Amino acid sequence: MRKVLALIAALVLLSLVVFQNQGRETELVVKVIDGDTVILASGERVRLIGINAPERGEPCYEEAKKALENLVLFKNVTLERDAENRDRYGRLLRYIFVNGTFVNSKMLEDGFAVLYYVEPNSKYLRELGLAEKTGRERGGCVWTYSNTTAAER
Repeated sequence: MRKVLALIAALVLLSLVVFQNQGRETELVVKVIDGDTVILASGERVRLIGINAPERGEPCYEEAKKALENLVLFKNVTLERDAENRDRYGRLLRYIFVNGTFVNSKMLEDGFAVLYYVEPNSKYLRELGLAEKTGRERGGCVWTYSNTTAAER
């Protein structure tokens, strides 16, 4: 009887782990392209959902890229998808988490990106909006050069 109960407990625990990780995967980041795009060890390009960081040649590009490198480069990250799997350029669309940090939100909060909402990817929209507000109030890099959100441009 104890063996049966132990087996049932193990199966329940396993199903909880599988359920919690549904829609999530773990990968190694091997390159950072800019403040909102990375390359995984698998070769896949990943675009962070909900944020837009400066492009090469724009103010804060280097700072945003460096910030993202500090957060994820050569680290195993947890990737979570939303409604859409890929963008029009074939990149995976994902929320990224590393060591308990929600990277998409952190980039907004620290002022290295602006909120970039594209329907139907809205799972963390409220949290990302609050993070952008914090970044704006702190006067992060992107707010030094702009007083508008991506939606207002």
